[in-house]
Amino acid sequence: MKLLHNTMKNLLILISLVFIPSAYASNSTLQLFKPSKELRIGAFNSPPIIILEEGEAPKGLMVDYLEAVAEEENWRITWVPDSWNGLLERVKIGDIDLLPFVAFKEERTQFIDYSSENFMTGWGQVYASQKDTFQSVMDLENKEVAVLKNEIHGLAFVELCETFGVNCNIKEVINFDIAFRLLQDNKVDGVVAGNWVGHDYLERFDIAPTSIIYNPKKTLFGVPKGTNSELIKTIDAYVINWRNDKSSAYYSAHKKWLDTHNSSNLPSWITSVILLFLGLFFASIFISYLLRQQVKKQTATLKRQSEQTRQIIDLIPHFIYAANDKDEIFLINKYATEFCGVNSQDYETLPKKHLLKNHQVSAALFGGDQALLNEGSQSYQSEIKTRSATGEETYFNLIKVPFVSSSTDSNSVVGVAVDVTASKQYEKQIEHMSYHDPLTQLPNRILLNDRLKQSLALSVRQGYSGAILLIDLDDFKTFNHKHGVKLGDQLLKKIADRISGLIKVGDTLARLSSDTFVVQLNELSIKPHEAHDTAFKVANKVQEVIGAPININGSSLYISASIGVVIYPFDGKNVINLIPRAEAAMLQAKLNENDSIIRFTSDMETAVFHKHLINNELQNAINNHEFELFYQPQFSHEGISPIGFEVLIRWTNNKHGIIYPNDFIPAAEENNLIISIGYWVIEQAFKDFQKLQATSLKDVFLGINLSVVQIKDPKLVPLIKKLLKQYKISAESIEFEITETVIFEDIDDSIKTLNEIKKLGCKISIDDFGTGYSSLSYLNQLPLDKLKIDRSFIKDIEKDKSSQAIVKTIVNMAKDLGLTVLAEGIEEEAQLEYLRSIDCQYYQGYHFNKAISFKEMLATYDTHALPKSIKTVDINKSV
Repeated sequence: MKLLHNTMKNLLILISLVFIPSAYASNSTLQLFKPSKELRIGAFNSPPIIILEEGEAPKGLMVDYLEAVAEEENWRITWVPDSWNGLLERVKIGDIDLLPFVAFKEERTQFIDYSSENFMTGWGQVYASQKDTFQSVMDLENKEVAVLKNEIHGLAFVELCETFGVNCNIKEVINFDIAFRLLQDNKVDGVVAGNWVGHDYLERFDIAPTSIIYNPKKTLFGVPKGTNSELIKTIDAYVINWRNDKSSAYYSAHKKWLDTHNSSNLPSWITSVILLFLGLFFASIFISYLLRQQVKKQTATLKRQSEQTRQIIDLIPHFIYAANDKDEIFLINKYATEFCGVNSQDYETLPKKHLLKNHQVSAALFGGDQALLNEGSQSYQSEIKTRSATGEETYFNLIKVPFVSSSTDSNSVVGVAVDVTASKQYEKQIEHMSYHDPLTQLPNRILLNDRLKQSLALSVRQGYSGAILLIDLDDFKTFNHKHGVKLGDQLLKKIADRISGLIKVGDTLARLSSDTFVVQLNELSIKPHEAHDTAFKVANKVQEVIGAPININGSSLYISASIGVVIYPFDGKNVINLIPRAEAAMLQAKLNENDSIIRFTSDMETAVFHKHLINNELQNAINNHEFELFYQPQFSHEGISPIGFEVLIRWTNNKHGIIYPNDFIPAAEENNLIISIGYWVIEQAFKDFQKLQATSLKDVFLGINLSVVQIKDPKLVPLIKKLLKQYKISAESIEFEITETVIFEDIDDSIKTLNEIKKLGCKISIDDFGTGYSSLSYLNQLPLDKLKIDRSFIKDIEKDKSSQAIVKTIVNMAKDLGLTVLAEGIEEEAQLEYLRSIDCQYYQGYHFNKAISFKEMLATYDTHALPKSIKTVDINKSV
């Protein structure tokens, strides 16, 4: 065994010298006299490099080498023995001047400056008991392995285990003596050490090296960070010079400590015989030795590579195999054998039929191998669907490539089947989501349009008619405000289930929007009156099931619906027109107090055309600068000049004149343009406000409306913050107006967004107050500054006792909450007088002025530009 160790050590010397980088020549010469220098050099027990024994001075390869350098440089060395971890701490605090035998590690550059030249090359290796045959890091699963704390190869070993997912129980020790004694006493299963240190312990303990070799590293010198660059340069110079001089202390130290077993203690006559024998047969023996070593090394390398290849392909979560032209499988990975339900050791280099006998469905994976070989094709690719041995449906993307096996010298095929089952499932989910409503799982508008196209085509070819029933729930938004969105969603699901029970196979129930459903009826009579009767019969049943009490969480809830009916091809032969016409009929049904089911007629076409027109023109309105801001003034109780203006948007179209928000805002929401329009309003208002700073109106505020979509947009608050800074506007001069509808779409998120706007310094008011169902319950949670009483309470307030009571209550409540109050829609002097009598503070309405353009606002209210006779407007007098 020791002879083997000596041989291995000789090989390690050879490998080390091969890996040592060639050095450049140095032109420095030894000086006759150099001043004496004190050096504290760290030493830890790492034989044969540094050997520390109790009561004796340090010795070893590194000691001899540094002592030789010290003699040349006139250094006085003080050796500082410590554990490796202790030496690292000493370097950090500058307690030692030099740390030898250290490998480079990026993290340590924070406290160590490294030398440049490689003193010697080493690597990490695992050592074990003679009885253990660990071949790879995988064999160390749940084994206890000793490592030196903070030592480079120990740290790399921990990373190696983590990389391969191996659960190694790491035991940290302070020196190698402890580690190898634990191994000798069978208290650990392995020890991690550098190859030079490990081989020294091989001669003293009954242990053996394993084939687990990793982490090749250069051996360097280190000094405390930023303290001794000249010392590093000197060390590097000696390494370069002496490494090129075979007679130097560098080589004598290596020979003394790494080649101690080369000499023989045999009797002289035997030595003479051996020398004579070597003299006669040196050439043949040397060549034979080299060949044997080369073969041994190559065999070990190939075995290691084979094992690593096996480990790697077994880690790949895809089906991998290789088969020859005799239909024999000579390579198959763990995933493949588990998929087929067999043991991998039993099914290598065996006919495929043995595998297929256990798992017939895997034939699809091996199909076409022979054809690929016979046809001489370069590759084969397909997607297959099969089942695993456990019955799980699996999709594979299969790729096969022919090759000539070096082991069998036969034509072979390697196949890789990538498991794409998860991708397929995602594709199905995405496809389903693309064509179905996420809440009710009913077909959406896209799928409905597709089915409508098919039904229209069949109605023309086969001579029958069809119908569309567009069902819109009445006051569903109000229901949501009153009962909450979650309860509203449950209601929609139950309604969907009820309607689904009415329609026959082949018909379609779809959900178009939050409160709109569509029933598409196929294969109705070609006779118009019969098709009409059938469609209305179904529509009446739909109304009945919707109108019946709906029990949710123990409560009986009620809701009604308006239905628009279109019968094709009589009412339209184009999918583009059918839904809008059904919507027009539904809107007519909502307006009709006597009939909530109405069929489309030609006189409704104008409304449909107008809607289409708005949709088409709206796309270009922003780019063509067709939007304009108008401003309606607001007045205080005391003042006679405007204190602020509400910002209102108008659309002036070249063809159709002024279009009011009520006509185009719903279309903007449908076409997802409401965000860009809303943000245009904010920025344009800021631009106008900036211009006001040069007028007498510089102290007014602007009230800007926010929609529910804007409140939900995460970009809103950053945009406001950016524009305030860009246009140099005081945040206190901006008041954002919201409605109760905006808040109750998503209460928690809305409150969060409003609080963020409030933190910027802007004010918040609630518009149309008093029209919602949950105003009071959420009022104290909102960061409000002002309540704007809805115009519906102001309309007859001078004579309507009910309106007076409501408004008075709102005013008093606002005072208690520290909020200001503004009344909207004031048109008469009597209304103003009453509001002043109950101490309502602010006013707005036609009594003062309508909404006017920015230019008109300046002309009317900027006292810097007005004649003195008409500088202000007295609110005590009717305008």
